Formats: sequence, C-alpha cells, structure tokens
Amino acid sequence: MALGVLYFSFEPFVRRKWPQTIVSWSRLLAGGVRDPLVGRDVLCGIAIGIVLELIFEMGLLLRASGTPYVTGPALVFDNLAVASHGLFLISLAIVLGIGSLFFLFLSRSVLRNQWLAVGVTMLIVAVYFLSFADVLGWTVSLAFSTVIVITLMRFGLLSLVTAYFFRSFVSTSPLGTNFTVWYAHEIVFTILIVLVLSFVAFRVSLAGRPLIAQE
Repeated sequence: MALGVLYFSFEPFVRRKWPQTIVSWSRLLAGGVRDPLVGRDVLCGIAIGIVLELIFEMGLLLRASGTPYVTGPALVFDNLAVASHGLFLISLAIVLGIGSLFFLFLSRSVLRNQWLAVGVTMLIVAVYFLSFADVLGWTVSLAFSTVIVITLMRFGLLSLVTAYFFRSFVSTSPLGTNFTVWYAHEIVFTILIVLVLSFVAFRVSLAGRPLIAQE
C-alpha cells in the first residue's frame, strides 16, 4: 500500500522528466504483455540479473582467497513453497526497483545535476548491498550499483525490476553442474525457468518477425 502511494506520488514527475524510464513498465501495467518493448526490456533484465549475480559470486570467490569454494543450494524448494517464494521475490524486486528510481529522481530534484544525482544514487545502492566494509566489499558493491543505475537509465524500470528478480531467484535457487545430487531436479527447474522466460521474452521482442529474415 505504502509503495503504491509512493510510486503514484512521484510517477507523474518521472513521466515528465524521464519518460523513457517507465515506458515499458507502464505498458506492462496496462496489459501490454505482448508488447515488443516489454519483451525487449524483460530480456535485457534477465541478462543483467545474471550479470549482477556473477558480480556478487565473483566477490565471494575473491574473498575465499585460495580456500576451497563450494556452491550449494541456498534454498531447496518444497513443492508448496515455490509459488510463495516466487511472489516474495517479485514483490522484493518491485520494492527495490521503485526505490532505486525514487532515490535517483529525488537526488536529481534536490541536486539539480543529473550526473551528481547518478553518483549519489550509486553510493546509496552500494551501501545497501554492502556485505563487507573493506576494499573488496566496496569494489563489489560499487560495481553492483553501477550496473543497477546504468540499467535504470538505459533500459528503465521494467528491466531493473526484472534484473532484481532474476538476481535474487538465481542466488536463492539450487544451481550446479552435478546432476547426480539429490536436488538435481531443482537445478533443472532453475535453469528451465531462466531459459523458458528468456525465450518467451525474446519471441515477444521480435513482434512476430521471423528470427532469420527471408530473402
């Protein structure tokens, strides 16, 4: 409720100042599920979400500093928990996406300088995702926040919300290359979700055009 009030309170100003950041988001809310721009931004968001998770995992690998690093399932889904987990991640992604847009817009309105506002927003996001207050931790968080702010400014809110969702989904889902473990079906499920949604978004972005143009 509070999030909806916050969004609708500053959405008209964003529409006037930075309309490109909410075009595909607005089309999706209006029911434009098959809109090519919606498909494009969702597809970009999926790719960016994977990049965000790779940045985070790279930080963990570097922090291990030569010690064995083993990835395991952060969350093994129970059949009854899949839907609730997905809804939670969607709501979290929307909160983070709208929050990032709000801080960027607020910084721009107060500072009257777009690039200074970008820097402040990057710092705020970096502090939020900061895991360790050392050089490596700040480097990872700043790289993370840089990708987030660039995504918001280049592709818009829909891509950012999608990126937040898939980053959280991948980080909390079982993954690996060993398909002999007892939770192998969960690994397959995670991979299929990413691939299927990527394919659907890609097809929508084509707007009915063939993948290979006919001569």
